[in-house]
Amino acid sequence: RTQWFYRHSVTLAARDMKKLLETQRQLERAEMEHKAQIRSAEAACAARCRLIRIFMHDMRSPLLTMANVASQLHTEAGRESTNLERASSVLRTCSGLMEHILSDIKK
Repeated sequence: RTQWFYRHSVTLAARDMKKLLETQRQLERAEMEHKAQIRSAEAACAARCRLIRIFMHDMRSPLLTMANVASQLHTEAGRESTNLERASSVLRTCSGLMEHILSDIKK
């Protein structure tokens, strides 16, 4: 009877050890998946920040040009000039570029 109890105890301990090892493996897998998700989220955030920086850079030049042309138009508003036609053309070009950039972002 003592031998049976001993074998039974060893069997139960072995079964418990297998369960513990399996639980430990599951926890390690879950931790690795969690770390992968964190890396993925960080990469997505970095890509979003990079996109915003590129967008801001691409928009700054046409906006500054439009501001300068608008200032020139204001200055020359009282005079007839071919500069007004050229300034108007520049404004149309810049606004078209900005529309193109914004439509690319929507896609």
